[in-house]
Amino acid sequence: MENNSAWSLTTKGMYNAVLIQTICGAAAALFSAILSIQLMSVDSLSDLAALADGASVWSILGIIAGIGSLVGFILFFMNIAKFKTLVNANDAPAVGNIHTAMILTIVNAVLSILGVFIPFLGIITLIIAIIALVFQLMGYNALKNSTTFPDIAREGANKIFTAIIISLVAGFISGLFSVLVPILGLIAYLAVIYAWIMQLQGWALIAKSEQPR
Repeated sequence: MENNSAWSLTTKGMYNAVLIQTICGAAAALFSAILSIQLMSVDSLSDLAALADGASVWSILGIIAGIGSLVGFILFFMNIAKFKTLVNANDAPAVGNIHTAMILTIVNAVLSILGVFIPFLGIITLIIAIIALVFQLMGYNALKNSTTFPDIAREGANKIFTAIIISLVAGFISGLFSVLVPILGLIAYLAVIYAWIMQLQGWALIAKSEQPR
């Protein structure tokens, strides 16, 4: 009973952490998009000066949303470490990969906040994000194919794995084509939102599952 309680508290904690990440991530993306649209509408230095105050507000809101995302990542990190001790020993390496991905993601979140003031950090955060993505895919792929992970939890892991793939494709489309075809940027943004919702659904399923024996 005590172990099942720990499983429930831990998985629900990870669900709540992902919920925080989703809300703050969506807000940060929205603030960034508004700021970009405002900057693209600038035609002269006088317009730029008039825009400065408003732009700074969106930048500050973006930083706040970024800090909120960081809080979500830290909460997830704390719970995934506990989760690793609750799963079957066969699944511990897979959870360990997700744990490693979270360490990289937290580092990346900090660098992203600093990137507002230090532009060249963008390249570093991109590299770290790719490495973290690989670890996440390895972890969730192993869990969704595991014979010792609970059935409902495997379904949740499959949703999360699919969501990561969708986010990857959406990010690729947004990065390469959104400038040339703006509507693709909007589609990619909506796809990322959908992927976040899928991740929430995935962790909700894992939270509903029973702890493996």
